[in-house]
Parts: sequence; C-alpha cells; structure tokens
Amino acid sequence: MQGTMNMLCDNGVGAGISAIGGGVWQSRQRFGQLIRTALNMRRRLVVLTTAIVTPVLLVLLLRKEATITHAALIAGAVLLGLYFQISIGVLHHVPFLNLQWQRLQKINFWSSALRLLVLGAVYYTVLDAVTALLATTVTSAAIHFYLRHWVPELIDMTAPENPEYRRKLVGLVKSQAPNGIFFCFQSQITIWLISIFGSASSLADVGTLGRLTAIFSVVGSVVGNLVVPRFVRCREAAQLWSRYGQIVGVTAGVGVLLVAAAAGVPGEECSGKSSPAGKQLLTT
Repeated sequence: MQGTMNMLCDNGVGAGISAIGGGVWQSRQRFGQLIRTALNMRRRLVVLTTAIVTPVLLVLLLRKEATITHAALIAGAVLLGLYFQISIGVLHHVPFLNLQWQRLQKINFWSSALRLLVLGAVYYTVLDAVTALLATTVTSAAIHFYLRHWVPELIDMTAPENPEYRRKLVGLVKSQAPNGIFFCFQSQITIWLISIFGSASSLADVGTLGRLTAIFSVVGSVVGNLVVPRFVRCREAAQLWSRYGQIVGVTAGVGVLLVAAAAGVPGEECSGKSSPAGKQLLTT
C-alpha cells in the first residue's frame, strides 16, 4: 500500500523532472525552480492519495482481524515512511542528472546497511509489521536528511516555483494518471483473469516467469544509472539516437541470452502441463 501511494503521488512527476531537468541541470537557479515545483506538486498529490488509499488500507487490515490500535499503528508507519519518500523521489534527480555515481552508491549502500542493523536489532526484541515498517522509515529518513544537506551544493533550494514548469508537470500528471492507476491493480487483474480463463498450472507458470524480473532488474539498474542520465541530457539528434540504440541494444541482448538459455535446457516443454517446478511453486 505504501508503494501504491508512492506511485500515485508521482504519476509522471519524476518523468517530468528528467525531461525538463535534462535541459536545465547546469543552472542552479532553474534546476532549483524545477525541484521546488516538483516537491510542491507531489505534496498536493499526497493529500489526495492518502485520503483515498488510507481508508482502504485500514479496512483491509481490519478484515484480516487486526485490532483497531494495530491497524492505526501500521497506517501511521506507512504514512510516516511516505512522508520521507515524497522528497526522496524528487531530490534524488539532482545527483542523478549530475552523474554523481559515487555518492549515489554510498547512499544506497549505507541505507541498506542501516536497515539491516535496525531489523537485526528488533529481530531479537519485537519484530512485527509495525517495527519492520519503522525500520524502513528510519532508512528513508536518513536518506532524506542526507539529500537535504547535500542537494543545496548543486542547486538553489530557495528558488521559487516556476509557473511554466508547473504547467508542464500538471500535463504529465494528467496523461500518466490512468497508467499509474492501472499498475496499482496489474497483479490483481492478472490473477483474476487467470482464475477465469486459465488453470492452476497457468498461475504457477506466471509465478515462475515472474522470477525473471530479478535478472531484468539488474540490467535495468545498470541502464537506469549509467545510460538514462546521459540520454535525458542529450540535446543533439545524433547523440540522442546513439543513446537510444544503446538502451535497446543492451535490453535486446539480455533477451536473446535468456531465450538461448531457455532453448538449451533439456527436458522442459512449453505445454499446458505444469512442470514439477511449477507444481512445487503452486503448492508452496
């Protein structure tokens, strides 16, 4: 539910920062105006999102026999973590477009280490949904305060909103809203359609294929951190097509390797029958 809220609070704002920021990242004033405008935009969206999603979260928790107190604590932990993620989702574009790889890697490493330490501490005391959420919130808070301290070195955080940037971001939010709402229900829609038109083996196959996302997440992380920032900073057509070809080429190459690996596995058939691995997955 926290991921759903975070997605609905973005709805194209992040894409707008990359699109506009690719042309103004060298200007402290104009980039600062863009970041300020995006922060205010996401804060407006979070009010609407939490008003809609929080009651749904509470109803689902109560239906699963959570007490009112426990449900309220979980919802509070979710909203507290969302508060920090709102600014992180905007501020991280500053080092992203400035190609500050080392600092980004340090942030990711130390935040993961901090979450591991917090979870390890509560594991031997009281580990439940609330403390697990708070462990993530502590990590988000650390990233938030670090970015707040570091970003002013690169942009002017006191810059006012820019009406032109706000108009462009509003247009992107309106166009991306249906897409964001769909992705919130994509997994449930998939299972629902399989329950109507498919079989138990089909559900097991979907679960098995979903594990391939781990491979693509590695490729996506490399492309997203190394290629995409240079792509959005392109201002010449030839360079733009070159970066685009690199992205498509890397993704296609990984796809070809996966197909070749699947073709080389003996004894596996693509049929309506569930494989032993699929049956075991379904049983699990």
